Amino acid sequence: MSLAKDLYAVKEALKKFCDSELVQANNKLGMATLKDKHFKNMEAMLFKDMHVKSWEGLKQKMDKMEHKFGKKIDDAFRHDMGL
Repeated sequence: MSLAKDLYAVKEALKKFCDSELVQANNKLGMATLKDKHFKNMEAMLFKDMHVKSWEGLKQKMDKMEHKFGKKIDDAFRHDMGL
């Protein structure tokens, strides 16, 4: 079988899976969770602890932390290698 045929078969299987009733039901439950008052309370606590106001703010803060952490790793590696 060729790569193109294999990829097409994978695509069709994934499409069938995504269109299944089980996945559709799971998506509805997932969306309901985001509206739940207990989830909203946990979300508010997370935002307060992280000093952000939204999911976008959290993403930006995490990106900054990742960048800062990566720089520390690079600096430590260079120091250990004598660079």
